[in-house]
Amino acid sequence: MFYDTIYRGRFSIVALSIGLLIFAYFGIRDLSISTDNRIFYGSDNHYFQTYLQFESAFSSNDNILFVVHAPFHFPDNDYPKVIQYLTDEVRNLDHVIRVDSLGTYPHPSSDKDLVTVESFLEWACPTFSTCKNRQTVKQALSGHHLINRLVSADGQSIGVIATLQIERGAVGQIERLNKHANALANSIMEKFPDYEVVFTGGVPMMAAFAQATAADLSVLLPVAILIITLVLRSVLGSTSLSALVLLVASASVVVTLGIAGLNGHVINNATSIVPLIIFILVIASTMHIAVHYAGGLRLENSRTIRIEQAKASFTSNLTPIVVSNATTAISLLSLFFVDSPPLRQLGILSAMGVVVGLVFTIILFPALLSSTAKTIRSRLSDGLQGALNRYARSIEERKLWYLVPLIVTLFCMSGLFRLDVDDDFVEFFDEGTEFRYQTDKATKLLSGPNHIEVLLETPPESNVFEAQFIRQLNDLSSWLRSRNHVSNVLSFSDVMNEVALAFTNTTAAHTESAGELAQLFLLYELSLQQGQTNTDFLRADQRQARISVLLDETSSNDIQSLEKEILDWHRERGSNYEITVTGENIPVAHLSEMNIRSMIIGIALSLTFTAILVGLIFKSASMGAIALITTIVPVAAGFGFWGWSSGSIGLAATAIVALTIGIVVDDTVHLLYRYIDGKKRLALDDAHSTAYSIHRAGSAIVSTSLILVIGLSVLLLSEFEVNSTLGAITCLIISTALAFDLFVLPKLLLRQS
Repeated sequence: MFYDTIYRGRFSIVALSIGLLIFAYFGIRDLSISTDNRIFYGSDNHYFQTYLQFESAFSSNDNILFVVHAPFHFPDNDYPKVIQYLTDEVRNLDHVIRVDSLGTYPHPSSDKDLVTVESFLEWACPTFSTCKNRQTVKQALSGHHLINRLVSADGQSIGVIATLQIERGAVGQIERLNKHANALANSIMEKFPDYEVVFTGGVPMMAAFAQATAADLSVLLPVAILIITLVLRSVLGSTSLSALVLLVASASVVVTLGIAGLNGHVINNATSIVPLIIFILVIASTMHIAVHYAGGLRLENSRTIRIEQAKASFTSNLTPIVVSNATTAISLLSLFFVDSPPLRQLGILSAMGVVVGLVFTIILFPALLSSTAKTIRSRLSDGLQGALNRYARSIEERKLWYLVPLIVTLFCMSGLFRLDVDDDFVEFFDEGTEFRYQTDKATKLLSGPNHIEVLLETPPESNVFEAQFIRQLNDLSSWLRSRNHVSNVLSFSDVMNEVALAFTNTTAAHTESAGELAQLFLLYELSLQQGQTNTDFLRADQRQARISVLLDETSSNDIQSLEKEILDWHRERGSNYEITVTGENIPVAHLSEMNIRSMIIGIALSLTFTAILVGLIFKSASMGAIALITTIVPVAAGFGFWGWSSGSIGLAATAIVALTIGIVVDDTVHLLYRYIDGKKRLALDDAHSTAYSIHRAGSAIVSTSLILVIGLSVLLLSEFEVNSTLGAITCLIISTALAFDLFVLPKLLLRQS
């Protein structure tokens, strides 16, 4: 017998396990954390590839936006001094390649035949104590493309933008920059007490990603372990048995992370929850053996009794455990089909952990099982088993209580029609996080990090300085300013109009000579300050110009709608210019949609495999069909309930589906196995076989569901919205699946006979 072989070799198994853990330790030391939010885009994501092409042709978009707010209006009080001081200090930040503010933005002005190009701040305030009056400055800014970019419409908030050249994913570099930015903001507020400074942007967002990952790893896993330990002790009534279950789960986590580290894996926000997922899945698997073992022990028992009970518990649960772990691993591997690499890594690492956990469960766990003893009587376990036995007797009498759970489940499923797929990287973070607070405040005062870029390209034989192209760019810029969610539009045509007005007293669109406009732009280039280049606005070959669009608070759906409107507007114009809509928020806007679409193949394969495997193992097509129903319905009901309560879901959706398919089918497999066992081995009729399945497997599936819900509910504490949503919906699905299996599955079993 398999168990006898394991028991005889238990010392060798323990020694090998210890050696494997030591080996894994060296891999864990090599694990690192990524701060790069772009890891969510796959190499086949054409929206992201277009954005990378934009970055290679134009200026980098890695930035920090400082927003200064005061109860004064620019240029009153110390505002000029604050702007210049902050501009100078921002230049001293590491990796800064340019700074944009009123203190650096070129402002051409003419006086008779003399044209001067100076910064807007120098024009408004020749010295800090001699500024033009507020009305003159306001008039100069009226309708200006700097409003809501570098100055608010009411003049009480000012922006300073630092553009940086950084190594993406370099945790130390990002954290140092974020700390320096925070220290700079605090120093401004200390030096000028009447002024408030907040900051946001791509670099603070990357720092927030790293902080959320570290928090999930350092806080959530220990909290989950502590809570699960208490529940295990209450359910099993044995400290040593609970410790053994935790040992197997912990060893599975350590070995999986060790393998990941040895293969050069980098931890990110999505994979930071892998240890917790593996931990609770392995516990759920071993619980079936542990509950059976503890249930057959008396408080006083000999070693012989413990060995016999361990053998019986292991043997009777081996087949359903192997089947359920196989379906769980396959469902997690379905994430291999999604577009986002972190979600693929989440699926692969979790599936690997399930396989490692299965090996430990069927080798290490039974080798040590008989050495554990029951020390207390578990009132929770006894009460649960008693309630399930009474319920099983009602099934024997064909008194089924399925109607109300079925109606509730169907009602929850109807919420799917209310569920919308939407995402926002800013809202990935809880409102209580520093990054979210600073970003929300900056967005309210001036603008936030959301933006898109619109590029217009001329045919090969022309360039951006032709009057017709400038007019087209003008029209598009004006139209964009009238769109919903658009906070600010800064266009190449705005720059050319400013320069042309200063030098020729007419707009660029009415200057027919392309050569003259090119000369004017050359004069503008000569006035640019350190770090500013002509590629801020046009491509080096002078065939493509840029319109930079800042957005208010927007969702992915809002951005997709705006993108479609832009393309439709351009198509209706019948222009011979080529248009491209890109920017970092464009791939974000399509992220969940692309992942869910690509996930359909993985889901279909996973469900098909589950149904076929169950049907083959139990030699019944109807069993496979029942497994399919009891998997799909709870998952749909869980998402439907979320549709009723929240209304939208984003990046977490794909991971939830893959995780829950494997979890949900676990309970079904154990109940079906006991049902078949009752019919074939004990020759029971359908009603008694169904009741027997509840009697034998009910306590274990309720206990494992309780463990899973408690373990995953810890994710609700995560400051990363993708993880907290995953925890909430997965708990809903597991709870729905438990109710469905206990109350509706018996009806399905009786009807299929």
